[in-house]
Amino acid sequence: MERSIPAFRAANILPGDEIKDLLDIYERIVNVYPRYDVENWVSSHNDSKPENIVFDGQRPWLIDWESAFLNDRYLDLAIVANFVIMNEKDEEAYLKTYFETGDIPTQDGLTSPGRGHTKSGHVTLMK
Repeated sequence: MERSIPAFRAANILPGDEIKDLLDIYERIVNVYPRYDVENWVSSHNDSKPENIVFDGQRPWLIDWESAFLNDRYLDLAIVANFVIMNEKDEEAYLKTYFETGDIPTQDGLTSPGRGHTKSGHVTLMK
């Protein structure tokens, strides 16, 4: 990720203040999240966009596994969140459903509801 930041800035995909906001969030996460904890890596699809999810009437199936490899256990959860979460209420319901409890794991408050999340920040917040 660190090698990609200069290219991301140079591409001017987002206004400068939005880039700064995203990179500030990223910096907070880097300081608290164990990114290289290989004991928590799992088989990950890594491309769980809507086009790669098929519903058979009973359950969803992930297809197109060419991008699969070991990754952080929450990566696919975060990718799907970018497509289905539109507000804080959605986010809270999504995480409670995923974790099958009323408790949502947090680390330094980074994933707790009510933090003013933006749609573009979900992957960053969960990764």
